[in-house]
Amino acid sequence: MKVGSFVGHLGQDVEVKASSNGQVYAKLSIAVDRGKDREGAKRNALWVRGTIWGTRAEKLAPFLKKGNMVAIAGEIDLNEWTSKDGEKHADIECNVSTFSFAGGGDKKEESEPQAAPVGCSTIDDSVDIPF
Repeated sequence: MKVGSFVGHLGQDVEVKASSNGQVYAKLSIAVDRGKDREGAKRNALWVRGTIWGTRAEKLAPFLKKGNMVAIAGEIDLNEWTSKDGEKHADIECNVSTFSFAGGGDKKEESEPQAAPVGCSTIDDSVDIPF
């Protein structure tokens, strides 16, 4: 089992869905800043997809908006494939076990702050969400 953690900005608002067997989940995608290369050029972001399961997904989803900075950690999978044109691709998926609001966001959110969950900026499986 590989475990990883990532901090970045959400690429889109998060929606809650249900799997075919009725499990509730929320999918999210995070753009992780990779800094600059040796020549000083900004590198492309590393995109990480994550899944939050169950009640946590339902309760967090209203607060997970495009541009929010978040931190996630959990079991990760690296999926690699080669496209028809021979180009190699990879994506990272994280089964989220720990979640934190990391601050930040887009300029619109800074001028119109949203309420964050009180008393639970870090949420893991052992924490009862108080709202």
